Amino acid sequence: MTYQVAYHLQRRENFFYFRQVIPKNLRRTSQRREFYFSLKVGCVKKAKSIALRLSILADYGIRRIEAMSTSEHSTEIENLNKQLQKQLNFQNIESEVLLELKSLEVAETKQDKLLADVAFKKKTLCLEEQLAEAHAQIDDVRIESAKEIKTIKDTAATLTEATTRGLIAPKGQLLSVVIEKYCKEKVTKEEWQPKAEKESRVLFALLLEIVGDIPITDITRDMAKSFRDKQMKLPKGRSVSKKYSHLTIDELIALDLPEASCISKSTINGRMGDVSGMFKDAMREKENEELTRNVFEGLQLNSKKTIIVRKPFNTKDLTTLFGSGGYKLRAFDKAFKYWLVPMALFTGARLNELAQLHTNDIIQVNALNYESGATEQIWCFRIDDAMFDNEGNEVASASIPLHCEKRLKNDAARRQIPIHPFLLNMGFLSFVAKIKANGHVRLFPEIRPTELNHHADAPSKWFGRYREACGLTEEGKVFHSFRHTFSTEMQSAGVPAWQVGIVLGHADALLAAKTYGITAEPLCLKKQTVERLPIPQEVLALIPKYDEITTIKALRPRKRKC
Repeated sequence: MTYQVAYHLQRRENFFYFRQVIPKNLRRTSQRREFYFSLKVGCVKKAKSIALRLSILADYGIRRIEAMSTSEHSTEIENLNKQLQKQLNFQNIESEVLLELKSLEVAETKQDKLLADVAFKKKTLCLEEQLAEAHAQIDDVRIESAKEIKTIKDTAATLTEATTRGLIAPKGQLLSVVIEKYCKEKVTKEEWQPKAEKESRVLFALLLEIVGDIPITDITRDMAKSFRDKQMKLPKGRSVSKKYSHLTIDELIALDLPEASCISKSTINGRMGDVSGMFKDAMREKENEELTRNVFEGLQLNSKKTIIVRKPFNTKDLTTLFGSGGYKLRAFDKAFKYWLVPMALFTGARLNELAQLHTNDIIQVNALNYESGATEQIWCFRIDDAMFDNEGNEVASASIPLHCEKRLKNDAARRQIPIHPFLLNMGFLSFVAKIKANGHVRLFPEIRPTELNHHADAPSKWFGRYREACGLTEEGKVFHSFRHTFSTEMQSAGVPAWQVGIVLGHADALLAAKTYGITAEPLCLKKQTVERLPIPQEVLALIPKYDEITTIKALRPRKRKC
């Protein structure tokens, strides 16, 4: 029976053999595949000592042969084999001793040489014994480690089997199981918009990364505090950042980023509230009976949130916006840059509501005038998350292409807004007819929605650049300021707040309308409200009509004060 004792030793019956395989690149020209011969000793210590020397000599010889030409490989391998066999002769030890004595420049007398010979042999023997002892200790450690690993595996298998059979009750659901169940429930109940689901999953992935996928009953208050505190040292937008997404939590903390670059306290408070809500739901589960305390509850940080108040545009601001860039040159590279600004000014609608409009959302409606009792035909923007065909029939949601999907902020946002006469005079209907004739479903097909199907992202960034280029850098004045401008100007003109609210899509305004006995869509009232918008003539004079503008490539306003 043959069994391996060490890397270069084999034992057969009572003797040890030296075996070292010749590399494949040298075996192509030689019939010899390995160096293999008996050491003629049965003592493991002595065998290891001899084999160690042979292995060093063989490695050195193989490296020397590899540096030679291929034609010499076969001959040199045979020569190396002979050298290894000669090394077995104990007379070589004497020659090694003589060489060592010569290098050490020992005494010239024969007596001194003999003493040095004895000292050298003692030193060599000591080293051999130490080497043999080290190998023996390594073998012992390997055997003990293998036994411990086997014991751990057997124990784990036994516990797993017992848990499966119900002999041992699990301590609680794993955190990953709780998270997935919570997310599915939120999606099923339609309590999350896609954006909220994505943000929540990013949050819970971070929770798993910091706390670990352990039973939720094992999560302590200190772990919850650690999760909160570590977030304060993490950068904003880590999950989408090319700079930080590949780094671990500890690596990010080690960067010691400035507070302005890290997640804000208000964001962390919101996240802690979300995680606390998930744990509150988990406590109701039968599997988590041992979870008696919500360890994430009440861990919000003290933060003074800076609220940026959005301000309305004044006449000077509007004059600047419509007297600059494409409006001044009568040229635009994309249609939305021409239309969205006046559309927002005359409707007070949200940017995403306007940017996601379909051509079939521009409709003509027969509306009842409550005062005269007559019927009027009114052109309207239909703000709705549904899609309609050319006949006005709603299209099944499964048939709607992803890039054509629409989203609303809430149910009150679903409404119809009469189109202001100034927009009609600008040639808005001609523009809609042209887009529809070209086969487009969306009114502004050049706007690419985000992966969460938000259409306001690109227009918002464009307007931010345009506004700054015009010199309007006052904090709080953004695209949403058009909505505030609409509301402010209407109320300054004496229009009741509830009438303004039903145009803007405010839920409380719809309730107020019912108190006045208006239960149906009050389009005529809305039309009268929209037409009362007091925009100064000096602003209107700056807005060109649709047939007066030209299309050019990549037009951008120069960065100067307008």
